[in-house]
Amino acid sequence: VSSNLIVLSLMYGIVTIWILIRLFVEPSITKESEAFDIRRVCGRLEMIERKIVGKLFLGSEERYERIKNYVFVEANPLIQIFYLLLMSGGYGLVLYDIYPRLPCGKYLSEDHKYWGILSFALCLGSFVKACVSNPGAFH
Repeated sequence: VSSNLIVLSLMYGIVTIWILIRLFVEPSITKESEAFDIRRVCGRLEMIERKIVGKLFLGSEERYERIKNYVFVEANPLIQIFYLLLMSGGYGLVLYDIYPRLPCGKYLSEDHKYWGILSFALCLGSFVKACVSNPGAFH
């Protein structure tokens, strides 16, 4: 595996973990518990993020809050586009680097490649179905 693919995979992983934390962990900064709490850590990270990104790169914390609200709260296609880039980029790496190396023959059937393509197509199909469905209903 080339070093470029490893670096690209690590970058994808780091960005994905950061986005998942930002999406699913509700930050809180309270002094109720001194024990380790991921919400407190995320709250501190959000304060640091707001100060660094807001003041240094965007000019004000209010502009940062508006952008954050648009990306993470309001309905917009950014997360869908990001997910699609991750899915297609990841599967593109599989097609480019892993499929040519699969030792099909004695121990592994050629069907594994076709099942992988079918699995990716089903994931994309469910993604499209989720994108065009009503958020409260998946029929």
